[in-house]
Amino acid sequence: MSTLNVTLIVIHTLISIAAILAGVPAVMDLFRSRANSGSTWFFLITAILTSATGFILPLAGLTPAVIVAIIALVILAAVLIARTRLLAAAFWRWIYAGGMVASLYLLVFVAIAQAFGKVGVLHEAAPTASEPPFTITQGLTLLFFVVLGLAAAVKFRPAVAGRYAAA
Repeated sequence: MSTLNVTLIVIHTLISIAAILAGVPAVMDLFRSRANSGSTWFFLITAILTSATGFILPLAGLTPAVIVAIIALVILAAVLIARTRLLAAAFWRWIYAGGMVASLYLLVFVAIAQAFGKVGVLHEAAPTASEPPFTITQGLTLLFFVVLGLAAAVKFRPAVAGRYAAA
């Protein structure tokens, strides 16, 4: 593997880790009905960069990683559109809150898949990523994020017109 490819992978990985770390306070902000915090913006930017930088990595056709990146970018586009309409209807608040949580979920989903592919003890437990340790971990993670997303969508209620609109 070339030095450039290794550098791109390291940069992509660091951005992904930053996005996951920023995603936690950004999702917590949903429960405080905040949509314009620094952590929210940092999360959105790093989540978009994570998916976008995935396309410049060495690709071998249409892989699951590329499909996840496309889905993530579609969700993030919906989140950005919803940000401008947060006070227009409950529908947009649900899109925004659900999309924020779904975006974080996809980052965590990929991190788990990468961990099972690259961390020795996890890889031994699920070498083909179809064994129970992998599927149970991913299933519980999905369940957690579905419950979190529903709770965030119900709780998220921005109050002041203009304060949360995208600039």
